[in-house]
Amino acid sequence: MGVEVVDVVPDRLQALIDFMRDQAGQGNEAFQQHIAEGHTDLYEADIRYIRAHRDTLCAAFKED
Repeated sequence: MGVEVVDVVPDRLQALIDFMRDQAGQGNEAFQQHIAEGHTDLYEADIRYIRAHRDTLCAAFKED
C-alpha cells in the first residue's frame, strides 16, 4: 500500500494548493493569509521532493 501512497500524495497536495488558491481568490482571508505565509510554496516543494525521490521512497515502503 505504501507505494501507492507515494504516487497519490503529489496529486493530493496539488488539489490542496488549487483549493487554497480558489478559496483565496473568492476572498477567503484565512486562505489568503496561508498563501501569503508561504504554505503553498512549501506544498509545491514537497511535491518536487516526492517526485524527485520517488524510487527511494517506494523502496523504503517495500522494505516493511
